[in-house]
Amino acid sequence: MYLIGGAVVNLVHSIKAGLSLEMPGTNGASSAEVVKAVQNGSLDEKTLDEAVKRILQIVLKTKENKKDISYSKEEQHKLAKQASIESTVLLKNEDNILPLKKQGKIAVIGEFAKTPRYQGSGSSRVNATKIDAPYDEICKTCEEKATVAFASGYNLTDDNINQNIIGEAKELAKQSDITILFAGLPDVYESEGYDRNHMHIPENQIKLINELASVTKNIIVILMNGAPIEMPWIDKTKGVLEAYLGGQAVGSAIADILFGEVSPSGKLAETFPIKLEDNPSYLNFPGEGDVVEYKEGLFVGYRYYDKKKLKPLFPFGFGLSYTNFDYKSIKVDKNELLDNESLNVTVSIKNTGSITAKEVVQLYVRDVCSSLIRPEKELKAFEKIELKPNEEKEITFTLNKRAFAYYNVDINDWYVEDGDFEILVGKSSEDILLKEKVIVKSTTSLKKTYTLNSLLGDILNDQRGKDVLADKAFADALGMFGKIDELDATMLSFIYGFPLRTIIGFSQGKMTEEMLENLLNKLNN
Repeated sequence: MYLIGGAVVNLVHSIKAGLSLEMPGTNGASSAEVVKAVQNGSLDEKTLDEAVKRILQIVLKTKENKKDISYSKEEQHKLAKQASIESTVLLKNEDNILPLKKQGKIAVIGEFAKTPRYQGSGSSRVNATKIDAPYDEICKTCEEKATVAFASGYNLTDDNINQNIIGEAKELAKQSDITILFAGLPDVYESEGYDRNHMHIPENQIKLINELASVTKNIIVILMNGAPIEMPWIDKTKGVLEAYLGGQAVGSAIADILFGEVSPSGKLAETFPIKLEDNPSYLNFPGEGDVVEYKEGLFVGYRYYDKKKLKPLFPFGFGLSYTNFDYKSIKVDKNELLDNESLNVTVSIKNTGSITAKEVVQLYVRDVCSSLIRPEKELKAFEKIELKPNEEKEITFTLNKRAFAYYNVDINDWYVEDGDFEILVGKSSEDILLKEKVIVKSTTSLKKTYTLNSLLGDILNDQRGKDVLADKAFADALGMFGKIDELDATMLSFIYGFPLRTIIGFSQGKMTEEMLENLLNKLNN
């Protein structure tokens, strides 16, 4: 058991409860409190010994298993670069401004170009073996083929707008053929222990983008941030590349993507809303007092935007490429299956462009008609494949019970409702290109219990319930409720919302309370 940033007054109680290690340390204050507690008898020394013993066991075990490992820092740096390339997402590429040619005058603007934000803050920090600065890597890539110049454009130490350095950046952009602007969120904006209360980049960066747009149309924005941001300025750019916190080799990774050494292949693992207010948790986060309720429930991320039919800035799974992929066909190995059987889904994808590139193929499942509140669709499988120009490949996804199930709290297990399910395949949660339908039947029988307040619609959607209501013993007394097959769609939708108890009133005396009780017993037995 560990205590992160705990108060000293609670430390003794925590040790009694099983605490072994407090993080971070308190410069001896905690130690003095523990000694005092042992001396005055409020903490049994044996309890403290057990806590110390647990730590010593870890220390000794670590020492026993210590191994001398050699590794190549250069090879690890190459691995870091590949990871950064794979996760960088191309969000906008108007007029195919990317990839760039190694020619002409290129302006590199923004402090992040020389001091990249490549990792998170707080306890996530690591010591990099070396750091690739984007500006340096762009210069290396272009060599003598293009003129590359730099302007800071903004300060990272504060959000104040400095018109002098903005002016310098504008002048450089005005004299250049292409402007590459590095923007994003400074360290102080994102860390453990606190949350942002907005989704915009610093005002001095927003001002800079607007000013640059007044002198050039060829702006490419490279983003360095750990989470989604608003982009009210996006129409003033031709290209947007989301580099996130790309690690120590982020600079060389960006340079390779910018100049077409490799095609971007990252996809968003989150939704970018147009504005903060579109977020599903906006109305209830950060809560009241010290209580936060996750009222969005199942509807986090793309599930919310799908259900609300709310257009995001960029959907979950989105990411552009320097080539085009044709989603040609989808096949399933069976059209009907039991929930304990697996389903193989085979998809054919072709690279119809002129360069080798990778694509992340995404498979979603939709329950066509569920008796519960469920998302429109849910991501169940994905795979990244590499295709050469004109190359076509087949991918096979295998789906099991969990792909179709929901967690049923009554049986404490995953359960699949009988019915139709759609298999949806596409480039993102919003860009579905292939579709197939299968029927899944449950091997688990659920006992349904009805009451006088149960809705007729729920009863009629259950075949057994429908049969009971149509039974001759009740049909006459039920009146129109006993002639479901003869009713039109309008009347059906009208009565589906009626509680079972309302039948007595609508039967005009033909249905008694005793008869209704017998009907209920038959439904439940």
